[in-house]
Amino acid sequence: MGVGCLIDANLLINSSDEFSSQVYAEMIMERGFMLGVVGNRMLWMAFPLLAWMLGPVSFMVSSVALVWGLYQLDFGGNCHH
Repeated sequence: MGVGCLIDANLLINSSDEFSSQVYAEMIMERGFMLGVVGNRMLWMAFPLLAWMLGPVSFMVSSVALVWGLYQLDFGGNCHH
């Protein structure tokens, strides 16, 4: 769904005001990026749930790895000096 919004936004941006305004294209672009972020987070949350079927140890390891990975994704590039 996020990819579809990004494709529509690309069409609207390249059509140069033939179909709609720039504000509408910007809104569709932001919606596509937000849906992409939410979709990726939901996909990443599915891995610990699948690991739960293999036992509690694999669930704990995948949960810790998920928290570490999302922390690095969100705050890894920021220097806190």
